Amino acid sequence: MTDIIQNLKDVISSIKIKSLNYAELDVLLKSLQKLKDTKLVEIIETLDNKIGETNALHDSKEINYLQDKFSNVKSNTWWENSNTDVQFSPILEKYINTYIDSVVDWRLPACEIGYGHGHYSLQMVLGYNPVYLLDLQKYYNQCYGTWNSKNKNATQKNLDRRIFWVTVDKNCDITKHQVPFNQMGYVQCVNVFQYLTPDNMKAYLKSIYKILRPGGTAIITYTNATIPAQFKLIGEKGYRFFTKNRMKHLIDRAGFEVKSWDEPTSKVSAVILQKPGTIKSILRAISTVNYDIDKRR
Repeated sequence: MTDIIQNLKDVISSIKIKSLNYAELDVLLKSLQKLKDTKLVEIIETLDNKIGETNALHDSKEINYLQDKFSNVKSNTWWENSNTDVQFSPILEKYINTYIDSVVDWRLPACEIGYGHGHYSLQMVLGYNPVYLLDLQKYYNQCYGTWNSKNKNATQKNLDRRIFWVTVDKNCDITKHQVPFNQMGYVQCVNVFQYLTPDNMKAYLKSIYKILRPGGTAIITYTNATIPAQFKLIGEKGYRFFTKNRMKHLIDRAGFEVKSWDEPTSKVSAVILQKPGTIKSILRAISTVNYDIDKRR
């Protein structure tokens, strides 16, 4: 194992952005996948920093190569993987709900990108008004089934008038849909960034920044390959090869302040972002949008 680590370090130290020795690296990566050692964090961070020196914010050919080698799930499009069944985590739900309870204001609108079957949405839907739920297709019935199983009062009759169901495209630009700018008090994006390319992530972060009001916050989950359990998921679930350092680059470029870097579970990393500023007034988001309230679903 020590030899593998040293050999990998030697290869890393000799890597040139335009002349990566793929054949030699391939052998070591196969060994790395089986590696269970405390040095994994150091190795992955070193590798990530080296191949990202001049291309830290883009999906470079080196990252594509690593993705192919680590992942058993092959797909040319991120949304094919993102529509796979993601295991629900009560611990992650508690983490999200606890944060929402600390900042919730029913007078503010909120938004979730990639709500799926609504496993992590209920606390937000109950706490904010209105709520914009965005996904590639509408999971209306699935959401109410999930919510009603958690709370018998979470019914269509009680909640539907406060929800905007928005179908978005695959270009990751939510600002061209009927979501108002500078209005959201809270945004969450759970089990989405794990599948995105850096360019996709940049587009979503830019959109989230635009729709948040000054002082508004967002929770985003992502894959940190320096954590062994998450490194393993790159191969099993088709998650993107990504790290906390790379995520920090994107967040800094988008203009956010970071309130907290968290690891809610061993399989999920999360970051809580805040748009600079202070929430000083309550504005009605609906009044800024020409939206037929009777055609929301």
